[in-house]
Amino acid sequence: MTDPGPTTAETQKTPEAPKTPANAESAANSANPASAENAANPEIPAGTRIPTPPKAAARRAGLLVTLVLGGLTALPPLSMDMYLPALPEVTDALHSPAATVQLTLTACLVGMALGQLVVGPMSDKWGRRRPLLTGMAIYILATAVCAVAPTAPLLIGFRLIQGLAGA
Repeated sequence: MTDPGPTTAETQKTPEAPKTPANAESAANSANPASAENAANPEIPAGTRIPTPPKAAARRAGLLVTLVLGGLTALPPLSMDMYLPALPEVTDALHSPAATVQLTLTACLVGMALGQLVVGPMSDKWGRRRPLLTGMAIYILATAVCAVAPTAPLLIGFRLIQGLAGA
Protein backbone atom coordinates (compact mmCIF):
# COMPACT_ATOMS: atom_id res chain seq x y z
CA MET A 1 0.00 0.00 0.00
CA THR A 2 1.21 3.45 -0.80
CA ASP A 3 1.36 6.31 1.64
CA PRO A 4 -1.10 9.02 0.58
CA GLY A 5 1.19 11.76 1.96
CA PRO A 6 0.60 14.20 4.72
CA THR A 7 -2.88 15.42 5.36
CA THR A 8 -3.79 19.10 5.18
CA ALA A 9 -3.90 19.35 8.96
CA GLU A 10 -0.33 18.09 9.15
CA THR A 11 0.93 20.51 6.46
CA GLN A 12 -0.56 23.53 8.21
CA LYS A 13 1.30 22.79 11.43
CA THR A 14 4.63 24.55 11.69
CA PRO A 15 7.17 23.32 14.14
CA GLU A 16 7.86 25.74 17.00
CA ALA A 17 11.37 26.92 17.57
CA PRO A 18 12.82 25.70 20.83
CA LYS A 19 12.64 28.26 23.65
CA THR A 20 16.18 29.54 23.89
CA PRO A 21 17.20 32.74 25.68
CA ALA A 22 17.75 34.48 22.33
CA ASN A 23 14.26 33.59 21.08
CA ALA A 24 12.65 34.58 24.37
CA GLU A 25 14.45 37.95 24.28
CA SER A 26 13.35 38.67 20.70
CA ALA A 27 9.78 37.76 21.60
CA ALA A 28 9.91 40.07 24.60
CA ASN A 29 11.41 42.87 22.47
CA SER A 30 8.67 42.58 19.88
CA ALA A 31 6.00 42.72 22.58
CA ASN A 32 7.61 45.61 24.47
CA PRO A 33 9.82 47.96 22.43
CA ALA A 34 11.14 49.56 25.62
CA SER A 35 12.84 46.27 26.46
CA ALA A 36 15.09 46.66 23.43
CA GLU A 37 16.31 49.97 24.85
CA ASN A 38 16.79 48.36 28.25
CA ALA A 39 18.87 45.54 26.77
CA ALA A 40 21.59 48.07 25.93
CA ASN A 41 21.73 49.28 29.54
CA PRO A 42 22.37 46.47 32.01
CA GLU A 43 21.54 48.70 35.00
CA ILE A 44 17.86 48.83 34.04
CA PRO A 45 16.03 45.64 35.01
CA ALA A 46 14.45 43.68 32.17
CA GLY A 47 10.78 44.44 31.70
CA THR A 48 11.08 47.99 33.05
CA ARG A 49 9.32 50.41 30.77
CA ILE A 50 11.11 53.70 30.09
CA PRO A 51 8.55 56.52 30.10
CA THR A 52 8.40 58.61 26.95
CA PRO A 53 7.10 62.17 27.01
CA PRO A 54 3.73 62.77 25.44
CA LYS A 55 3.74 64.24 21.97
CA ALA A 56 2.19 67.50 23.15
CA ALA A 57 4.96 68.05 25.72
CA ALA A 58 7.63 67.25 23.15
CA ARG A 59 6.03 69.66 20.72
CA ARG A 60 5.95 72.43 23.36
CA ALA A 61 9.58 71.82 24.23
CA GLY A 62 10.51 72.00 20.55
CA LEU A 63 8.57 75.23 20.17
CA LEU A 64 10.27 76.71 23.23
CA VAL A 65 13.73 75.80 21.92
CA THR A 66 12.85 77.32 18.54
CA LEU A 67 11.68 80.57 20.15
CA VAL A 68 14.72 80.86 22.42
CA LEU A 69 17.17 80.16 19.59
CA GLY A 70 15.28 82.53 17.29
CA GLY A 71 15.41 85.27 19.90
CA LEU A 72 19.12 84.74 20.48
CA THR A 73 19.77 84.83 16.75
CA ALA A 74 17.73 88.01 16.30
CA LEU A 75 19.33 89.90 19.19
CA PRO A 76 22.53 91.18 17.50
CA PRO A 77 20.80 92.42 14.32
CA LEU A 78 18.11 94.08 16.40
CA SER A 79 20.72 95.87 18.48
CA MET A 80 22.02 97.39 15.25
CA ASP A 81 18.84 98.00 13.25
CA MET A 82 16.79 99.50 16.06
CA TYR A 83 19.66 101.84 16.93
CA LEU A 84 20.20 103.29 13.43
CA PRO A 85 17.13 105.56 13.27
CA ALA A 86 18.08 107.09 16.63
CA LEU A 87 21.58 108.25 15.57
CA PRO A 88 20.56 111.90 15.00
CA GLU A 89 18.89 112.07 18.43
CA VAL A 90 21.92 110.42 20.08
CA THR A 91 24.17 113.00 18.38
CA ASP A 92 22.04 115.84 19.79
CA ALA A 93 21.70 114.28 23.26
CA LEU A 94 25.44 113.67 23.70
CA HIS A 95 26.47 116.96 22.02
CA SER A 96 28.97 115.04 19.87
CA PRO A 97 29.78 115.12 16.16
CA ALA A 98 27.92 112.63 13.98
CA ALA A 99 31.18 110.85 13.07
CA THR A 100 31.87 110.15 16.75
CA VAL A 101 28.40 108.72 17.34
CA GLN A 102 28.74 106.59 14.21
CA LEU A 103 31.75 104.96 15.86
CA THR A 104 29.27 103.28 18.20
CA LEU A 105 28.07 101.22 15.22
CA THR A 106 31.62 100.35 14.24
CA ALA A 107 32.48 99.40 17.82
CA CYS A 108 29.48 97.08 18.05
CA LEU A 109 30.34 95.39 14.74
CA VAL A 110 34.01 95.00 15.74
CA GLY A 111 32.88 93.57 19.08
CA MET A 112 30.66 91.01 17.34
CA ALA A 113 33.49 89.98 15.02
CA LEU A 114 36.02 89.63 17.85
CA GLY A 115 33.46 87.92 20.01
CA GLN A 116 33.04 85.18 17.43
CA LEU A 117 36.76 84.47 17.65
CA VAL A 118 36.68 84.36 21.46
CA VAL A 119 33.39 82.54 22.06
CA GLY A 120 34.10 79.69 19.62
CA PRO A 121 37.02 78.23 21.58
CA MET A 122 35.22 78.93 24.87
CA SER A 123 32.21 76.89 23.76
CA ASP A 124 34.54 74.10 22.66
CA LYS A 125 36.11 74.04 26.10
CA TRP A 126 33.10 74.59 28.39
CA GLY A 127 30.11 73.79 26.21
CA ARG A 128 27.54 76.23 24.90
CA ARG A 129 25.49 76.94 27.99
CA ARG A 130 28.04 78.70 30.21
CA PRO A 131 29.31 81.14 27.52
CA LEU A 132 25.71 81.79 26.43
CA LEU A 133 24.48 82.66 29.92
CA THR A 134 27.57 84.75 30.68
CA GLY A 135 27.27 86.58 27.36
CA MET A 136 23.59 87.31 27.92
CA ALA A 137 24.24 88.70 31.40
CA ILE A 138 27.05 90.94 30.12
CA TYR A 139 24.92 91.99 27.12
CA ILE A 140 22.05 93.06 29.38
CA LEU A 141 24.36 95.03 31.68
CA ALA A 142 26.14 96.69 28.73
CA THR A 143 22.78 97.60 27.18
CA ALA A 144 21.64 99.20 30.45
CA VAL A 145 24.84 101.27 30.66
CA CYS A 146 24.50 102.26 26.98
CA ALA A 147 20.98 103.51 27.68
CA VAL A 148 22.23 105.95 30.34
CA ALA A 149 25.70 106.74 28.96
CA PRO A 150 26.42 110.45 29.49
CA THR A 151 29.29 110.74 26.96
CA ALA A 152 30.05 109.41 23.49
CA PRO A 153 33.34 107.67 24.47
CA LEU A 154 31.53 105.76 27.23
CA LEU A 155 28.80 104.81 24.77
CA ILE A 156 31.41 103.64 22.25
CA GLY A 157 33.15 101.50 24.88
CA PHE A 158 29.98 99.85 26.08
CA ARG A 159 28.74 99.28 22.53
CA LEU A 160 32.02 97.38 21.98
CA ILE A 161 31.33 95.30 25.10
CA GLN A 162 27.74 94.82 23.93
CA GLY A 163 28.98 93.49 20.60
CA LEU A 164 31.46 91.15 22.30
CA ALA A 165 28.74 89.78 24.56
CA GLY A 166 26.19 89.56 21.76
CA ALA A 167 28.46 87.32 19.75
